[in-house]
Amino acid sequence: MLSIESHVSYAVKITGAVTCLILVSRVLDTYSVSAPDSARHAKKLLQQSVKWHTLSKQDTHVFFAYQHANYASAYLSAARAMLPDAALEQSSGADIFTLTQDIDRQQTDLFAKISKQCARLKLGKKTTGTTSWLSD
Repeated sequence: MLSIESHVSYAVKITGAVTCLILVSRVLDTYSVSAPDSARHAKKLLQQSVKWHTLSKQDTHVFFAYQHANYASAYLSAARAMLPDAALEQSSGADIFTLTQDIDRQQTDLFAKISKQCARLKLGKKTTGTTSWLSD
């Protein structure tokens, strides 16, 4: 059984720790991005996603198109991490689900084209033993 001094000591330590956590959370809260700023940044990320998606559709070289589609996907993911889809749709007027599906479909189609054009790479096929570049 603990003595009264031990209980008091633990109580003081816990109170001090909780006080420190409250102070740290208040300091961090003052540096956090406010809701309007968050919406503005998310909208800008969404605009970048649409820009890269459009560039990807216009690219004539399949590797650049795939890279730009990946950029579009990354920007869209960042925007969706900052705000829920409904808030993004409200602030931008874009249909997030359709945009996501379109970018995903484009990435899949471009990857298939790359796989077909670069048969030597054997993309998408399971290989056993050594890698393809070692067996040539």
